[in-house]
Amino acid sequence: MRFLSLFWFLSTAIPFISIAAIQDLSDPAWPASPVPINTTEAVIEAFWAPKIKAEKRWNLTPLSDIEKPAPLPTFNRRWDCVEIKWDTTQSIKGTRIERTFDLPLLDYERLVLRLNLSPDCLASLSAKIDGQWQHLETPTPGAFSAIEVVQGISGVTLQGVRIDVSSTKPGTQTARLRWLMLQKPGVPWTPPSIDFTKFVTPALASPQPGLELLFDHTELERMRNLYLSSIFDDVRAADTELAQSRMSIAPLSNLRPYLLYGRESIRLRDQQYHRDVDGLLLAIHGLLNQDEAALIQAAKHAIVLAHMDHWADGFMDRFPGSTWTHSGFAPNVGTIIASLLLDWCWDVLSPAGRELIREAIRTKGLPYLESQKLAMANQGVRFHKGLILGKIACNVLNDPKLKDVIAADLARMNRQLSPLIRTDGTFAEELGYGLSTLASTLVTYQAAAKYLEKPLIDVVNPRILNGLNFALLQQHTLSAPLAAFAAGPLQEQRMVSLCAPSSILDASGFSNREMTVFGLDWLWAPHFPAKRVSPILPRFSVHSDGGWVFAGSAQSEVPRLGFESGFWDEEGHNYKRKNALTLDADGETLLLTRHHVAYADKRHPLTSATTAFNTFAPGGRNQEPVLAKASLNQSLLPGFKTTTPRGADLLTATDLGHTVVLESDAATAWSHNVTQCQRRVLFLRPGVILIEDTALLETPETGVQTWNSLFPWEKTGPSRAFITTAKSVLELQVITPLAQPVFTKENSVHRIRKPAAIVPVHATTVTLPANTKHRVITLLTHHPIEGSPPSIKIIGNDSTSPTSLQVQQDNITWTIYFSSQELIQIDGLQTDGSWGFITSESGNPSECGVFSATQLTWHDQEIQGNGFLSISRAENP
Repeated sequence: MRFLSLFWFLSTAIPFISIAAIQDLSDPAWPASPVPINTTEAVIEAFWAPKIKAEKRWNLTPLSDIEKPAPLPTFNRRWDCVEIKWDTTQSIKGTRIERTFDLPLLDYERLVLRLNLSPDCLASLSAKIDGQWQHLETPTPGAFSAIEVVQGISGVTLQGVRIDVSSTKPGTQTARLRWLMLQKPGVPWTPPSIDFTKFVTPALASPQPGLELLFDHTELERMRNLYLSSIFDDVRAADTELAQSRMSIAPLSNLRPYLLYGRESIRLRDQQYHRDVDGLLLAIHGLLNQDEAALIQAAKHAIVLAHMDHWADGFMDRFPGSTWTHSGFAPNVGTIIASLLLDWCWDVLSPAGRELIREAIRTKGLPYLESQKLAMANQGVRFHKGLILGKIACNVLNDPKLKDVIAADLARMNRQLSPLIRTDGTFAEELGYGLSTLASTLVTYQAAAKYLEKPLIDVVNPRILNGLNFALLQQHTLSAPLAAFAAGPLQEQRMVSLCAPSSILDASGFSNREMTVFGLDWLWAPHFPAKRVSPILPRFSVHSDGGWVFAGSAQSEVPRLGFESGFWDEEGHNYKRKNALTLDADGETLLLTRHHVAYADKRHPLTSATTAFNTFAPGGRNQEPVLAKASLNQSLLPGFKTTTPRGADLLTATDLGHTVVLESDAATAWSHNVTQCQRRVLFLRPGVILIEDTALLETPETGVQTWNSLFPWEKTGPSRAFITTAKSVLELQVITPLAQPVFTKENSVHRIRKPAAIVPVHATTVTLPANTKHRVITLLTHHPIEGSPPSIKIIGNDSTSPTSLQVQQDNITWTIYFSSQELIQIDGLQTDGSWGFITSESGNPSECGVFSATQLTWHDQEIQGNGFLSISRAENP
């Protein structure tokens, strides 16, 4: 049915529609003629569409400077492109991609290739026309953001296309091909004229929400009273200034053929739909301030949205035969905006205007959301917002069966959400994705609860609160809307201190409008405290499902340590950072975890790399595990065997009081050559951290340990460096091997959200020479800028490999031994373990621990086990 509607659109909007649209999509000669997508453009290769199977029609040849045969480049199908990879270290400078055509050029004058390239790569385009090759004179330099290579052409018949991508930079290079099209002169799209007098009219009375999707008249009055009170003076002033600036923007200036969501699926000459001026701010501002002019302007934005040809990312979503799975995002955004504008602008919309918006939701939004409601990872969860809002908004006849439909949609969304938030609150995806997914559900829950006439707490997935508590632990704060949702509907009283007056369009710490709650947090919050204060975080917290451990103390001025291990889930959006550390103190991030940047952003391969996090990487490679789970189709095959979970295995997480002990092995985070990649951490409260990284490899590779901070590192010696903040100093020292130097550099970039900015990241790295065995022990010490650092004493005759280390803070002394030979001679301790420590308080032994031990005897007490063994003072006779 969808295919027929698409064909109807193309055949009616474009009178010269080609038979190619109904040709066998996997035919090696596809298309039989150019496939028009508007009056000036036609597609001749759809690399993005899996069913069209572009990779079957193209031949790959390595471009090599030497005569001997070179390894073939790889040709891989991705969900939104065809990807070519080649390795310049194997005597290949590039790749040639070539296929034959037999297409009439008609009056087309240009050939356009859309692709993404690794930095420093070049792409050139050639066309064989009427038996002669026509070449592009100037190659296009690569970037991870999308580029277009344009070739002027002339002739009668296109007989072949050749794409050359090359680089002199060593290493693995990538080209992602998206489409190949023809262009001819003309205007590809002309915006329709709109007579707003048919659709928008002055209100007859004080405007109120017409559908009550999120709040009714009484609740609006409560919101208005709060908004006009003195505690909202600053928020109201900022929102009013923003609304005034939006009033000057003509709604017609935002009229486009598509409701564009991303950048990958549009032409470079396309103008993107500006969702920050979509009318929502004017609508909610108009209701709260009883400003009819703002509501009328917002209603015009709604009419413009309804007049768009498609709520889609671009032609890729509506191309015959395309099954692009990203197609739900733009219809979802369009449906959300249209539904809320219909509700809030109800009293300034004429009956014709209301029906126009409803018809747009019914035809341009809901059908595409229904087909994508089971989409992978967090997508299906997000699409339910549009589904639920849109269905309620279009319920003109008050269908009594719709409540059952909404309840079923909500239940399905909750089932999809559960795998993304584990029982311990950790997210199956990176925190940014997990938190934004969670935040995107708040309006969905509000609308569903109101329509079903149920308390919010009765419709919310119970894991939501666990996820909010975990996010608080990881980032030490929550945005005001999330805190209000937890403190109010979910009855988490300790979150009340984080509630605060927030903007109408506060997006829960994200720029994406999809996470905005439009002032609902004012209704949710039990009250607004005089000062926003973060709750006291636990001294020690283990989240075994996700492999996260947090350790600190009750004092905010001392460091809080975060340690991430855990296995990969099948869901995407996980960064390559198993066994990574984060460190915070005095409200500042000392060792950071990166925030998300878009896949197409040229910074993404750098910010998502393993070396972008504070961990150890054999060969400096990225963690790339084999998928932990098989697909449903694979699991149904005869003889299927369950695959082993991969990632990092949290072996030990113990709080002994003065000492926190962590141990994890991330060997399976790498797809090959790694037998062991173990990290052991001793957190000596309050400000010393000892880290041992060991690796066993099948063949020799280097070992790279990286420490990333927003603060510049300064070297104080061959194996020492430090960073200085406004309040404290963090020092880094390689303990063994002492002869191994550290290097400092500016490493990639980092996105911060409030205020939005791009800032440099500074890295200190330790690189061990290639070997099959690696061991590096690193000491981090933190102290106030005016205070004295802890006393550190390195013990041992071998200058390159100490036998023990003594650390003293206040009246606590830690003695750490790096070999079992030393351990069996100290304080009556006997063990077969590899290394361990004894803690003394005022000269009295209080804690003892040994790694990789099977037997430990201390003060006539014996413990047998496997791995880390410990005896605390309370257990000691």
